[in-house]
Amino acid sequence: MLLTGQDATMSMLGHALSAPAVRCVHFATHSSPDCLALAVSPAEKEAKKRALLATRDASLERAKGGADDDAIVDVTEGEVAKAASPAAIDVSDDAPPTAVVPASSPPEPDEATIAAAEAEAEAEVDHGSLLTLGALAELQLASCPTVVLAGSHGGAGQLSQDGVLGLRRTFLAAGARSVLAASWDVADEPTQLLMSAFYAALSKDATLSQAAALRTAVAAVRAADGGKWDHPAHWASFSITGAAHGI
Repeated sequence: MLLTGQDATMSMLGHALSAPAVRCVHFATHSSPDCLALAVSPAEKEAKKRALLATRDASLERAKGGADDDAIVDVTEGEVAKAASPAAIDVSDDAPPTAVVPASSPPEPDEATIAAAEAEAEAEVDHGSLLTLGALAELQLASCPTVVLAGSHGGAGQLSQDGVLGLRRTFLAAGARSVLAASWDVADEPTQLLMSAFYAALSKDATLSQAAALRTAVAAVRAADGGKWDHPAHWASFSITGAAHGI
């Protein structure tokens, strides 16, 4: 199954990963040590945005309704004389003087405020399209596939007493048999060459280990275009964790 553009959503990914016949999952998307960028379908994005704006409008209405009521404030006798008329003063023997001061309603939002709220709602929806470590930990890779993270920093993470915590470790915990990922920034062209050579090597020999296929792919990148990509910055970022042969 190939998920591209607006089809590469969280729900579609979960459906694909639950299939029993998946042998390899290739992510050609932006990544960071703690998340992957997925898409949000236009309909889903608009529905979430409307829901967030409706929640905001309801909160404003509740605030406005509460502000319409009179506010009872404790004041001194001098302040009462200045701020309110005598009819508004409650001077009982056993209570301090109080004044009933009408509260002002909040101003109606202007166009700039509305635009800012819509932008904030859209940003929150876009943030929901990230496949985070927490969401990934809930996935079940039923067929124990190989996971390939072709983007930058997919193999990086936070160093802890238990090792490096990041996408690589989380995918393995979710059931992946191996993970191929980069630990730092990678350029598009040498990465495309490396991935093509990696899959080509595995397709030729089903008994070939993925580590051997990666070595073959690295050699192909270093030799391409007269050694244009020979520097380790273009290929040394990729490494494989796990034990697997073929795809």
